[in-house]
Amino acid sequence: MTKLSFITRLPIAHRGLHNADENIVENSKGSVLAAIKHGYAIEIDVQLTKDNQAIVFHDENDNLYY
Repeated sequence: MTKLSFITRLPIAHRGLHNADENIVENSKGSVLAAIKHGYAIEIDVQLTKDNQAIVFHDENDNLYY
């Protein structure tokens, strides 16, 4: 069995480290930079568009609101 302790070593910023009070939107460059600055691991969803461009997008219902 593989050890999974790496999962709990760092806090994980889901969709980046977003914060409405600081105008940092989830899934944005700002939220990724904030997570890095604070030492968080980052979980984001990267998908390809029909023309093979990578975008950060959670799902069809994701509307980028807080």
